[in-house]
Amino acid sequence: MLHVRTILWSGLFILGFHGTALAAEPKPSASGTIFIDGAVTEPVLTLQQSLIGALGYSNLVNWRSPDLSLPPPNIADIDKTKEHLDKARDLGKEGEVEKGVAELRAALKLLDDNIFTLCTSTPKAIGKYINVLRRLSVFLYFNNDQEGTTAVLNRLFALYPSIPFKKFTKDLKPLFTELQKAHGELGFTTISVTTDPPGAKIYYNFELQGPSPVKVEEVPSGEAILLAVLPGYEPMVERLAITPKEEGVTHTMTLKPGPVLQALTPARAELGMTTAGPAVLAAADYLKADILVLVHFDIKGPRELIMTGSVFDRRTKLRLKEVKKTVDPQTVTPEQVRTYVASMFEGVRLDGKIGGKPGGRTGPKKPEGPGFLSGMWTSVKALPEKKYFWHTMGGIGGALVVGAIVTAVMLSGENTDEYRRTTGSKLVLGF
Repeated sequence: MLHVRTILWSGLFILGFHGTALAAEPKPSASGTIFIDGAVTEPVLTLQQSLIGALGYSNLVNWRSPDLSLPPPNIADIDKTKEHLDKARDLGKEGEVEKGVAELRAALKLLDDNIFTLCTSTPKAIGKYINVLRRLSVFLYFNNDQEGTTAVLNRLFALYPSIPFKKFTKDLKPLFTELQKAHGELGFTTISVTTDPPGAKIYYNFELQGPSPVKVEEVPSGEAILLAVLPGYEPMVERLAITPKEEGVTHTMTLKPGPVLQALTPARAELGMTTAGPAVLAAADYLKADILVLVHFDIKGPRELIMTGSVFDRRTKLRLKEVKKTVDPQTVTPEQVRTYVASMFEGVRLDGKIGGKPGGRTGPKKPEGPGFLSGMWTSVKALPEKKYFWHTMGGIGGALVVGAIVTAVMLSGENTDEYRRTTGSKLVLGF
């Protein structure tokens, strides 16, 4: 009989601990993205992050944001430049100038190939770049390459127009002074940078300028290095040959989507549809999501943004809901964003079935009883939608099963005193 009791108690513990799992309803998987049109500012980017956070906070779906992370920095290649610089220094001491030039060009190529890492992950990046150019100009001068020396010095002046001469060899001073003076007489201009899509972080000569569109002031003549960085897109580097103009320079950078956005972007054309079109379904399949949430930011001005959220169900191939709201990006609160996200899922079925919301009405609600009784009834009916309702009910159900089985055992006519001694039921039942 002891074995039977052991089996019974094992079953009770399994029911007690796992009753919640059996009772809880699975939540649908959900994912999506935000499309932006208009001039992006820091408040808009903050709103974007707040909206993504609110979706992750929702207890109605299992939200998983798409992986739009940027590529990892290539620190190893940046560190290799020091090896080339050290070799060039040693070769210079031995009079092997031409070989020293080759080492310095190799160091410069490593930096040119890793502008993204220099801008985003390397402290004092511009100093590293200038140091390589400075040493290369000296080696080229002693290698009797005046054309190469001139080209490198002009690149230096484009990065640092007022760079002092003190770290250059004195033999180079006449050419250095002449070129620096001529460069300064060309003057300065501005660069207005836009990106498609907007909102990318713009770096000019290794320094962050802000989200696009952005205007860079006091831009000297010569080479300008631009980097555009936007999650989900490949980092883009462009070099512009700047000739100062009174009206300034305008430039647009068109970013290439990464693999995730290549799958999601076509769905943008189907945002107005009442059913899930081929592109929406393909995006949901790619993300392995039951529910696809696509939000469009239409920026009308610094203080006006229209958010349009579309919720699609991959299983029913329907658009469940579309919610439009106008907000001020500068003053909208996290609580307002959470309320907006909640409204996207309110009153719709998320279980992959067609029809009214399970357990709810499809039409207007009518009062069910006078006074406080009506309010109490409404509260009771809403309990199944609470976050921990089914967990609690599962625990209660498990406890009831435990009580019923223990009672059956106790009433089975066995020696209850012996049963209490061997099972510890005195503690369980309280007598």
